[in-house]
Amino acid sequence: MKRRKFSPVERQFVIERAGGMCEYCRSLLDYSPESFDIEHIIPLVKGGGNDLDNLALACGGCNGRKRDYTGSIDNSSGKFVSFFHPRTQRWEDHFAWDETLESIIGKSLTGKVTIEALALNRLGLVNLRKALKLVGVHPAIVNK
Repeated sequence: MKRRKFSPVERQFVIERAGGMCEYCRSLLDYSPESFDIEHIIPLVKGGGNDLDNLALACGGCNGRKRDYTGSIDNSSGKFVSFFHPRTQRWEDHFAWDETLESIIGKSLTGKVTIEALALNRLGLVNLRKALKLVGVHPAIVNK
């Protein structure tokens, strides 16, 4: 399947469905210094399609790290583990905020592998979360 440009209506649908945040690291579109992309959850080169059920909103940092991967090797078991899938899994089942709301914690193997591979706690994100918490627009506060 070939990559195609998404219509403004499709883009808006994906943004609204995601609540205006990266579906992986939860960065808010309105406050992120990174651009956001419409991302193929299952990459086209691995048989994914351009249908809305295969699209996610992702910040540039997460999308750039995910690339055409669908999972990674878990360091503790040596087994391949699929990344978090925003259309078929609930974020809350695989991730939680730490007590400071600055870092994301993996609640499942899927969560842990996704955090590691996509660097969901990279320094820039942690600093952004600190600032957003101070002004009351942290994603954990906004999306309660």
